[in-house]
Amino acid sequence: MAQGVMTGRTSEVQQRILDGQIQRCRDELKKAGHFAHSGDIEAARRRFDRVRAMVKEARLPADVLNEIKESIRQTEITGLKKLTDILLEKAAERARVDDIAGRAEAVKEAREHIVRVLALGAAPDFREVCEKKIEIAMLTSSREATAAPKNQANAPRAAFAGGDRPAVAREQRRFKRFTDPQLQVSVEGRQFRTLNWSIGGMALLNWPTEWEDKSRVELSFMAEGDEARFTEAAQFLRVFGDFRAASIQFDTVHSEALKLVQRLAGKGRAPKE
Repeated sequence: MAQGVMTGRTSEVQQRILDGQIQRCRDELKKAGHFAHSGDIEAARRRFDRVRAMVKEARLPADVLNEIKESIRQTEITGLKKLTDILLEKAAERARVDDIAGRAEAVKEAREHIVRVLALGAAPDFREVCEKKIEIAMLTSSREATAAPKNQANAPRAAFAGGDRPAVAREQRRFKRFTDPQLQVSVEGRQFRTLNWSIGGMALLNWPTEWEDKSRVELSFMAEGDEARFTEAAQFLRVFGDFRAASIQFDTVHSEALKLVQRLAGKGRAPKE
């Protein structure tokens, strides 16, 4: 009888020890999560190592081991995504001061993390969003960051009409032009559809003849099949083609259209050329 009581107490003590080990693992994973959300992936990984050391010393149930494994995977994805965002913002900052080497280094490191994130099982759309940010960084320089908006606003209209168009206007053509999905655009209460669009601007079909003397426009737009609406200030450049398409250029490549691209990619509807 005494032996049976002793066995019961032993089992109870062992369960308490096991519960304590599980809780310590969860506490370390929680701390790792805090580091991951700030992009400090190295600090998070040190917490992972502590958890793995605890697991080796404990006999944890299979379901707890699976829980820990999945938590580490998700936390690492979160940390790498945040770190990638930080690096791509750094790449853009380096580009704005013409630090080409610094930009290249940040982009290279970001790409390495992108590969790791995808290997861990993140959705492929993450790569598409990052590639858009990389494209912006590669097209950014101190000229676009400081001079472009002023040049666009003050340049004579004739400068945009022919071969002598400034570099800031030609730069727009380097962005991918999307035709799918088409955008629904509102300008001063009138509704338009896009011939094509990009993160640098758009072409609007059937521009009114009485609006050809405009220089600035305020746009409100949304993608067909999506409920989110965005607003953007832009420069009206010219009208071209049989469908009287208006060439519209945003003041900055860090436009609301970039947010729309990211939103659509995140929903599995990445824009198509």
